[in-house]
Amino acid sequence: MNDSIAIFAIDASTGRLSRVDVVPTGGAGQREINIDPTGRFLFACNLGSNDVIAFALDPDTGRMTQTAKTSVQRPAVIDFATL
Repeated sequence: MNDSIAIFAIDASTGRLSRVDVVPTGGAGQREINIDPTGRFLFACNLGSNDVIAFALDPDTGRMTQTAKTSVQRPAVIDFATL
């Protein structure tokens, strides 16, 4: 298992993908990723290392920067409640 997230850009005129970056998830046994409703953050559940990593997303480039890491026992799903 690679435990990384690949980032791609889409060429609007052709629909072709080009790789922008590959970012380590910051843990082991990556289970799920999800982007928050604002589109500003991506969260990665690392089941093998019992943690959740938060990444800030650059809206212009799509690049990710790790911003936080928290311990969570057996994280498997990231979901967002609408209030």
